[in-house]
Amino acid sequence: LNRRLLRSFSARRLLVAGLATNAVGALALLTVGRLSLPVYASCFIVLIASWGLISANGTALAVRDYAPVAGATLALVGIMQYTTGALAAPLAGVVGDGTAVPVAIVVSCFSVVGFASVVLTVKGERRRTGIGSAVAADALRWPLRVP
Repeated sequence: LNRRLLRSFSARRLLVAGLATNAVGALALLTVGRLSLPVYASCFIVLIASWGLISANGTALAVRDYAPVAGATLALVGIMQYTTGALAAPLAGVVGDGTAVPVAIVVSCFSVVGFASVVLTVKGERRRTGIGSAVAADALRWPLRVP
């Protein structure tokens, strides 16, 4: 799916779309996820499905600017993924009360922080490069609209 979408949209735009979908799924999991198991599963499916856009495009964008040291870049990405996982599990366990609410809280926090960091870096890239609305601002528009 990502390969086909890349024909029409930039990798940064797909990353923003994936992170936005991830944040919506995480916040839905937090707010309505405790209603029933089918609602919880639906929210979690949206959350996990967005990962296909996030991991592929995030990794590609990370390596794009650092091609001469691509191996080190991917090693750093891997370290960050494992570190995030190592931090998330104890956080959910510490506030755990035997329900899925602590997991929803941790996932929502990471999703919102991830989305905010991409939005802020796109704005910073626009200021740094002076591109204005051509490339960096394009990623902040609604991601699924045809350019």
